[in-house]
Amino acid sequence: MKYREGTLIYDKKDKTFYVFDKKTSEKFDTFSSWITFLKVNKIFKGARSALATIFFEPNFSSSNLASIMRTEQNPYWKTHNLASIAEVISLIKTNITSKQEFFGVGMREIINGIGITFFGKENKVEKDLTIRWKKNLISYDMFVFEKRVKKINGIATGDAIERNLSEIEETIQFVSKSKICPGQITKGFEQVVKLRDNYLVKNERNSNSTIHETFATLENQGQFNEAYRKIDCDLLIMEMNICQNCQKIKNTLIQIQIRNQNHTNVSSIKTNHASREILTEKIQLQRKKIKDQNQILQTLQDKLQLKIENEKEEVSEDLGQIAEEISIKVAKHEVDISTFNPIFQELIRIQSGKAKGVKYHPIFLRWAISIYSRGGHAAYETIKSIMRLPSVSTLKSYINENQQHLGWQNKTAYHILQKMATENIGDQGRIGFFSHDSFKIQKV
Repeated sequence: MKYREGTLIYDKKDKTFYVFDKKTSEKFDTFSSWITFLKVNKIFKGARSALATIFFEPNFSSSNLASIMRTEQNPYWKTHNLASIAEVISLIKTNITSKQEFFGVGMREIINGIGITFFGKENKVEKDLTIRWKKNLISYDMFVFEKRVKKINGIATGDAIERNLSEIEETIQFVSKSKICPGQITKGFEQVVKLRDNYLVKNERNSNSTIHETFATLENQGQFNEAYRKIDCDLLIMEMNICQNCQKIKNTLIQIQIRNQNHTNVSSIKTNHASREILTEKIQLQRKKIKDQNQILQTLQDKLQLKIENEKEEVSEDLGQIAEEISIKVAKHEVDISTFNPIFQELIRIQSGKAKGVKYHPIFLRWAISIYSRGGHAAYETIKSIMRLPSVSTLKSYINENQQHLGWQNKTAYHILQKMATENIGDQGRIGFFSHDSFKIQKV
């Protein structure tokens, strides 16, 4: 029985296939041209077509024939040389006993799977790889310092597919040789850490509100390896010193540092992203300060009210005479009030007009409300006896029309304190504001 052996070869340089005749060492562009060559050389007798049996030797360490000859990988055989648990266990034991990088590596057998543990300094678990079998499907689970790894050398974890022994060996080798991404070291960015604390936050605005999303967290705070790590850190790296995602943090830290330096030059430090713990602590501190101040103000107000009620002093005739003389001069246009404060202008206008049917400007009404809330009923009536002011019922009516309710000043103070804490105002300067006494002027 005659036969001739040929090999199908792929030339990577020319990116072409050809048939190589092992006996004559000739090359043929197509399989049919090789058969024709054999027929011409009378390898086969008669005019009948040659019967050729083609044998493909499986090679699981490289791409199969289908992946080379077709654009879509459709294997010729339905069965694969799938890796079994026993084969993987044998492979790992061989690596542990023969390869230096596997010394100290721990292996454990679990139900339908194998666990491989890689230890670091002080025998702390650094990397933990779990290989699971579900019938013919195999999946990986990978953790680095108890953080889940989403991809191992480009292979998604958690996906259960058919895998052969060489693929699993390649994955184990990658995990063994790979380094752990240290994150973006904060050395040189100490001021940024002081400003941003444990989290780096980005703002995403939509039509209704602003969403604050944490994209990096601080690890190993206060230690030599203190670093910010991105939420989507790759964790495992092979050639680089830091993963591509964490590398982007450096530009963010530089921008924050430059912005802080510019603000420092004008004696103002703006903190856009305070941590939740710091913000809560500052708000609670400001609340305590306001509570103490309110108690002091209430005590002073009560004592002042009591003093005015007890003394019951009458208004001197001199003050009444001065107010009357000013109103007469204004009525005769002998005094130009255009340069006066708007409140003072409105006050003079009211004194110079008719006693009945006076229309008060809203600004003047608010000013009168502030006088009433600070001094109380007795003090306001005393001032009202000197100059023409809105009655208490007018003030209450104005408050009712504008829907002023009990407790509104507390909400205002709360929002002011939040802004003070966020903008770091409390540490840099002072802020002053007054609040109407809702207990004395309220909706009736």
